[in-house]
Amino acid sequence: MDANEINDFIAELEAMEMPERHKFLAEMIHQESDSAILKEKLVAIFDNFNFSMSRSLFIETNGNH
Repeated sequence: MDANEINDFIAELEAMEMPERHKFLAEMIHQESDSAILKEKLVAIFDNFNFSMSRSLFIETNGNH
């Protein structure tokens, strides 16, 4: 992912309410087949958000985070 793609990804997440963001993240973790892209997205998330995993997100991802 280049800088523009990361910025667009973060902007998309910022536009979401927290429950919607959690659902999006759970789906992303399950669906992203390229581990390098998943890692880039997760790094961008943790660099740009004060993010803590909720119990519901942990359950939705079966603890695979």
